[in-house]
Amino acid sequence: MARLLPAVATTIVTLCSSLGFAQAPNVQIRVRLDISCAQCADTVRSYLSRELRKFADVAITDDSPQYELWVVVTETRTHSQGSQPIAYAMAYLFVDKAMRDMIVSIIELAMPQCAGAGGKALAMQASNIQKNLMAVGNLRLRVFPAEALEAQCREVIAEFDGSELEGHRSLIQYATEILDKARTPTPVQPH
Repeated sequence: MARLLPAVATTIVTLCSSLGFAQAPNVQIRVRLDISCAQCADTVRSYLSRELRKFADVAITDDSPQYELWVVVTETRTHSQGSQPIAYAMAYLFVDKAMRDMIVSIIELAMPQCAGAGGKALAMQASNIQKNLMAVGNLRLRVFPAEALEAQCREVIAEFDGSELEGHRSLIQYATEILDKARTPTPVQPH
């Protein structure tokens, strides 16, 4: 993946230059939140959204997200009726849509060759991988006391920033630097 980033950045810069951008476009990282919790989904969404809004380059949206943050929270309560939660378990997953879509495309390209070569079982496995690809790699779990819900949401977003968004920002910075160099005329050296 690291080898792919300069090529992607160069492609972006070339496209921006050919379209006549005077400067690098103002890039927003689009993030979709998918929260599941019987009693606390709105609260968790509010905490996570508040943290994401602190980043000027992040837009929370359902429209063509680049990243998805899936969060499932369960509450633990005492047996008394109407009791407040005493603890939460939070499972969460960061999904890089571009990477997932690229892997899905590779699998889709390979499936006809697998089936054509008599590898029906292999094609079926590829199909199952494609369906379950969302859960690969970075599922995390936190268990904590109820009073720590807001702090834990803050930590989840800090982790998301460090593991996903910083790499995205580095790519944009790299592309911007290349674009700046492309716009600066190179003096012709006499022979």
